[in-house]
Amino acid sequence: MAFSRNITWQTETNLWNDAVEKSPDKARGYNNLGFAFFRKDQRAAALEHYRKALSLDPNFAEAYSNRGVLYLENGNYDLAIRDFNSQISLKPYQVSAYYNRGCAYLNMGQPDNAIADFTNTLELNPQYADAYNNRGLAHYKKRQLDNAIRDYSLAIELKPDYLYAYDNRGIAYGEKGLTDLASADFQMLRKLKKTGFPLSRE
Repeated sequence: MAFSRNITWQTETNLWNDAVEKSPDKARGYNNLGFAFFRKDQRAAALEHYRKALSLDPNFAEAYSNRGVLYLENGNYDLAIRDFNSQISLKPYQVSAYYNRGCAYLNMGQPDNAIADFTNTLELNPQYADAYNNRGLAHYKKRQLDNAIRDYSLAIELKPDYLYAYDNRGIAYGEKGLTDLASADFQMLRKLKKTGFPLSRE
């Protein structure tokens, strides 16, 4: 769920405002303007423009994805899942749709559905460390500690500076009574924080 930025927010907003003024019947301009507002944390404006984009093109998978992420971050999980379902029906091989829907299910307390979606994510992209970590969280919620530890470990193999995975694995080790392994993970966590490694969460 990380987004890159190549130009300033204000310039980007002006750019897409100009685009929709010149082509008011084009869905892509409204979607991109909505995304620009989202990145400025103007979510009401973003939602308005995503809705406009979808009213012009009900088969615009990217707009469903963007609106779904907005709903997800706002805690509107049912609406987020509905949009990710629409995205998947239109583009069934988009990794982000399964990952984001899995995050929604995880936040809703539906770990089985979350595990299924993170597994789909990893079948499409086996290098997606966040999907391993989050699938581990779903296993943890089901008290499947060995499965959780396995997934946290796979996340760490892909991202050796993944603080959240060390923290999560240390907790799981502790609950299994593996205190030496838990201590090692928490020591690594402290070491990485001191060396200034970024949090490896997308």
